Amino acid sequence: MIEVRFSSSDEIARLKQIWKRCFGDSDRYIDFFYNNRYKPEETIILLDDGEIATMLVTFPMRIMGPDGRSFSTMYLYAFGTDPKFRGRGFGTQIISFADRHLSLQGLDTAITVPADDGMFEYFGREGYTESFFMREARIWRKEIRPNAFGGEITKALPVDYNVVRNGCLAGTLHVQYDDEAMEYQKKLSVEAGADIYIINVNGVTGCATLEINEDGAVFVKELLLPDEYLQAGLALISDILPVDYYNVRTPAFAGENLGGKVRHYGMIKWYRSLMQVERAYRGQGYMAFAYD
Repeated sequence: MIEVRFSSSDEIARLKQIWKRCFGDSDRYIDFFYNNRYKPEETIILLDDGEIATMLVTFPMRIMGPDGRSFSTMYLYAFGTDPKFRGRGFGTQIISFADRHLSLQGLDTAITVPADDGMFEYFGREGYTESFFMREARIWRKEIRPNAFGGEITKALPVDYNVVRNGCLAGTLHVQYDDEAMEYQKKLSVEAGADIYIINVNGVTGCATLEINEDGAVFVKELLLPDEYLQAGLALISDILPVDYYNVRTPAFAGENLGGKVRHYGMIKWYRSLMQVERAYRGQGYMAFAYD
């Protein structure tokens, strides 16, 4: 018998097992998630004859339009089926359950970040459309120009980071994170040897989220500054974390002077009749943190 419902805390051991089998993350990361972010009421599970076969984690977020309108959304994360249960349509069943539940709850949209092109195609068949893009560039330290503007970079509290971030992204289509979500990202960054930061350059305030990868490179998960100050921001980052190279992400609509490539990143599904809004908002939307 198939049952789809929300999880309970006594099912964590099985959820960790599925996570490991589906995504291959380290036990340390999996434990970190369940110690710091797991909420039973945010994880949907599908059971086959009483055994959990498929899982889907949901995070509440908001989408801000370039015209200032705000839309409720849920980020679909950690979507996976235990390999021994695959090929039976369980993934489609749990996504359909999530869509019905979120729509009945009055949410405007759901968003997700597919792991690969095959998953982009899968979610496309489920009614999702590409809406979020980002620019990625590898910057060698020797390529970073000297900072002619001065400035400072300081560790930030999540609430302060969000104030700066929301200001930087005003007038754009982007995903907005509440303070709890930014608190989790800060914990992730600290766990990875770095932090979240506020940057001041020549009287302009921006922000950056940093992690250190296993290969020792710095992952600049988000860098928000006017284009003319991005190099200065990177110089300040390199002062506090001097490594050989930096993997830098910026919104697709920014950072062209850094080079790199723009790639698709996230998808959206609208639950309400907002076709005019949907058409108007297609383009280079920005979603920074997918906890990838």
